[in-house]
Amino acid sequence: MKYSCFIDNKMLTVHEARVSAIPYNTVWPGRQRPLDQTEEAYFISFDMTKPTTLSINVVETEIERVAIRPLEFKIPCKKEGNRLILTIEKPMNFTVEINGYHHALHVFANPKDDFTPDENTLYFGPGEHNVGLLFPKANQTVYIAEGATVYGSIYIYKQNNVTVRGRGILDSSKFLRGDEYKIDEEPRSTLKKLGVTDYDTMRASCFTAYGCKNLKVEGVIFRDAPCWTVTTRNHCENVEIDNIKIVGQWRYNSDGVDLCTTYNATLKNSFIRSFDDCIVVRAPQLDGEDGESGCENIEISNNVLWCDWGKNLELWCGKYDAYVKNITWQDNYLIHTAQYAISIDTWYGSDRITVDNIRYENIFIDTDTDPMYPIYQNDLDAPYAPNESGKNPTVAVYLGATKLGRALGNQKADESSDVSNFIVKYKNISFKNVICNNSSTLLPVELKQHNLQKFENITFSGCKLGDTIIK
Repeated sequence: MKYSCFIDNKMLTVHEARVSAIPYNTVWPGRQRPLDQTEEAYFISFDMTKPTTLSINVVETEIERVAIRPLEFKIPCKKEGNRLILTIEKPMNFTVEINGYHHALHVFANPKDDFTPDENTLYFGPGEHNVGLLFPKANQTVYIAEGATVYGSIYIYKQNNVTVRGRGILDSSKFLRGDEYKIDEEPRSTLKKLGVTDYDTMRASCFTAYGCKNLKVEGVIFRDAPCWTVTTRNHCENVEIDNIKIVGQWRYNSDGVDLCTTYNATLKNSFIRSFDDCIVVRAPQLDGEDGESGCENIEISNNVLWCDWGKNLELWCGKYDAYVKNITWQDNYLIHTAQYAISIDTWYGSDRITVDNIRYENIFIDTDTDPMYPIYQNDLDAPYAPNESGKNPTVAVYLGATKLGRALGNQKADESSDVSNFIVKYKNISFKNVICNNSSTLLPVELKQHNLQKFENITFSGCKLGDTIIK
């Protein structure tokens, strides 16, 4: 499927992005995912200052049905033969899906970008740029202009007052996953000189901020990350992420945004399509993080999320004593889900984990009438063959502690470990107006309870969800 697109009769550039074609996944097997599990999708990006008419011509495919997501946006659309005419009232991110969600068109309508470069700006103008691993310094701005494609990766290491912004593309397709490199190859050798451990070089992906304060990321399109796409970690503080777009994620563990041991952060107005979890608020797990820290005061609002595997909105606790508190998820739109729309989970666990004051409000879930079924790939040579036996592939809300025991690596836990002293406490968690938009497909709530976990003051109000399942 191909598209030609026009804004008020001005032709737009239609970009390609490789995405997952099927929800088929496994724990990292030491080699990358085969391309026959992927497909091409498309995106357009433009700025707007007033209501705008978008014309989409669909080439080589007859339009039989159209879905414009989020459904909650109710974007006006008129069909004229093989052309769609949409009225866009304000900046927003959405998808146009013709005859199903394969080969979708992703539309990024931005507010006007009025940035003016200065002497502290690393400026990348229209065209292609091969930068390798880019290390911005304190007080610098990295600006990727509209029409620019920067091939490389950004790593901000213990630098304050850094801004990364623009309307262009940061593309990491030329980077391998960390442990696919030899130990003396870039970027792994450079990261080791900074003190980044071998394990954590695997997390050096499209964009990483390590131990930074006063960080701003705005407007940039992130494409084809080898692992987690955008990561803040190791005690980042005062973080603002606004109107970013993540698309073209198909490789193993290509999460969207991971806010790891991060304080005072906002993530808003963004579009994320990932092949693994879309947004994760992640308690201490990575090297250099510890049980004296956690995640606190984070607001995640007005984001559009497409999850091809895993979880759309995840709060995750790992192997250290930890707290995660004062987290708000508000006005988020989950246009495709794969396993869990909302998840609060603990793997491994320590003897003290507390999750406190977590609020979900106005979460809209576009449930599919013909979903594809997520399958864990035990045999790397086996084809995708779902058993569609009436099982719903997605849970709306999951609360639990999935794996308890000493972490053995590669997502395994030593279940023979003594966990008798573990206390995993979830308290003061509210769900208000969490809505499945398809009334014929209401997704269930799943609570995994046991004597090592305590639930206190978990409330639901104004929700349209399926049954509650207690395991």
